[in-house]
Amino acid sequence: MRLPLLLEILFDMIATKPNLRSLLSRDTLKKEDIVFLLSLEDPLEVILLYKKADEIRKECCGDEVHLRGIIEFSNNCEQDCLTAD
Repeated sequence: MRLPLLLEILFDMIATKPNLRSLLSRDTLKKEDIVFLLSLEDPLEVILLYKKADEIRKECCGDEVHLRGIIEFSNNCEQDCLTAD
């Protein structure tokens, strides 16, 4: 069974918890909604929350990874290693 299909089945199983289902379908959340979602302990509910978070991440950022770094060059050696004998 494919994972997305399994998650859809799990999502249907949680239909008895309309509060969670309605929260996950909203575009904006209130502070108390966020606190509720962060306090979830039921593994099934947490999986559904992760699924929704992953959908939003893919929509906003895609599956690309961007790495950035700074490389600094200087001719000023703080260790004074060129004059050490």
